[in-house]
Amino acid sequence: MKATLQKDELLLHKKHLKILGLKKRVPGNAEVTLTVSEKFVVTGPGFSETLECKAIKWGSARVPYNLWALLVEKLVPASKLKEITISVGHGEFHYGEMKIMNPAVCVAGPDRTSVEVPADATPLSIVLYAMRSDVDVRSKSVLEKRVQDALASARWEITSALSSLGKYGVTEEDLVSLMAEKSGVKNVAELFGVLFGPRRW
Repeated sequence: MKATLQKDELLLHKKHLKILGLKKRVPGNAEVTLTVSEKFVVTGPGFSETLECKAIKWGSARVPYNLWALLVEKLVPASKLKEITISVGHGEFHYGEMKIMNPAVCVAGPDRTSVEVPADATPLSIVLYAMRSDVDVRSKSVLEKRVQDALASARWEITSALSSLGKYGVTEEDLVSLMAEKSGVKNVAELFGVLFGPRRW
């Protein structure tokens, strides 16, 4: 997961954490979950806050609360940057150009991979990403919602094209076949099944 946040957003979050007074009350092994989609969501012991961000890589990660508190309370106020990029990998936390190694930092999810779907991805590219064998689309997850939205958009594009091309004998199968060829997909039937059939990516 990776996102760029305004310093002011993080300073406001710092203020809220101070009001909650968690520093003295949370256990030493407490964690926060950071989730990047359209927003940057911080969920910790007894709180959840949504911050505005520019998403670079969708995903979710778990970070020790003490590390997050140090970042927000010490590093953010000292920064001269107006925008701060935060990213998380297994065992490492990136704050701007700074790299913090910590074995307790990890990307969340059963397959231990982040959701590498750019914010400007096309509906078809999102559907194809979800169809990959190494991608686990969890029920009620951020990725599942985005895939569902992408499916709806892709179907709408095909239906709209059919409204003008159907009179020439063009079918849904023809359009999906063209989409598959353009995207380098060899299994047209599988793609059609995901778009219009019973198959769940």
